[in-house]
Amino acid sequence: MDRISVRKGLSPHMGNIEHLAIYVNEKRLDEYLAERISKDYLGLIPAWLDYYDGSYAPSIREKEYVWEQTQLCYDTRVLPVLLCPDDFDFSCTIVIVEVTDKGELVHWNRFGIDCTEFEPGEDIFPQYIGKNQKWFDDIGPFVFKKSEYQQCIKSFCTSFGTDN
Repeated sequence: MDRISVRKGLSPHMGNIEHLAIYVNEKRLDEYLAERISKDYLGLIPAWLDYYDGSYAPSIREKEYVWEQTQLCYDTRVLPVLLCPDDFDFSCTIVIVEVTDKGELVHWNRFGIDCTEFEPGEDIFPQYIGKNQKWFDDIGPFVFKKSEYQQCIKSFCTSFGTDN
């Protein structure tokens, strides 16, 4: 059984701003991907955060979509999990995970990046995120206790006052 948790920390691209980070098996998720896939993933921040630096926040549509995807419904869905901290929205790098709710267990089946292309100036529609993707080889699956996974999600909700 794998472990998922949340801790506060600093990432390379966020300067001195402390933020919540996702840990899988005691390793920060962006560090894990940087070791296994590419150093380019180091410093990506959770898509589940509700802020960047106080002067920028993701769109309401993007936040709503992310929170909808975190809800478990005994199905399989694609969940944005990490984003580029430069823009903190869906216009840049989006790491996605295919999540399956299997009762008392939650499976992160595979990881990838979203490859949805939008024209410059075109609205980014969150419901298209994950429809065009490139899955990584040899990452996952991870299997978590549902209660632990839900506590992880709840930690992000609590951090900005959402009661999810």
